[in-house]
Amino acid sequence: MVSGGFGEAAPNMLYANVHIRSLQANAGSSVLNLKVVYAGREYQDIIYLDVLFSRLDESCQGFDIVYAEELMLDDLVMPKHQKALMQFLSAAEHMSEGFLTRIYENGYRYFAQYDDKGEEYLIVAKRLFIGKELLPRL
Repeated sequence: MVSGGFGEAAPNMLYANVHIRSLQANAGSSVLNLKVVYAGREYQDIIYLDVLFSRLDESCQGFDIVYAEELMLDDLVMPKHQKALMQFLSAAEHMSEGFLTRIYENGYRYFAQYDDKGEEYLIVAKRLFIGKELLPRL
């Protein structure tokens, strides 16, 4: 987990310094596709599959993501992530005691993205793929 500012290395870092060119959320197939420019020069796709929840949506097009990391279940309940966790829980249906643990045990992972203002965007999904132009440009 990241401690401190954006400049420190994060053990669970997935990617950093990307500009979201376009974002497509497909609720029917639970896919979130980010078309990004990495470091101002390299086009990449960041694709989340089996998305249960995403705070990133089409309104986030044009955002800069300073870094993204995978959170472990213990990380998610820390005070630093309280706002993002509450946003997820308020959107969740049929929530009961042990909800976060059950979905984690069912293969869902917690991904946090941070913009240049320090705002956290949580995505709960089973899989993540990062690569050069995995899908046709939007």
